[in-house]
Amino acid sequence: MAKYKYPNTLSPSTLLILALHQRGADFSDMDDCDVSGVLDQIQARTLTIDTGPEAVTRVLRAMQEADDRKAGRVRLWVDDQAG
Repeated sequence: MAKYKYPNTLSPSTLLILALHQRGADFSDMDDCDVSGVLDQIQARTLTIDTGPEAVTRVLRAMQEADDRKAGRVRLWVDDQAG
């Protein structure tokens, strides 16, 4: 198995958002998130973060869904209907 290469082409804020989402954070209620703990792990480079295109797509969708929930909107996702 190849050694994990820590992503260095993404900004720290992008890594933070990806890591929080992969740890189950709800973007509509960030009060419950352990942001400082995740930041510590990112700085120490001890956290494995999926930075692939699918992971980024999942985060973007989760952020849009959180915004929609706060605004009381319901969005029809074509991807859900195609499958």
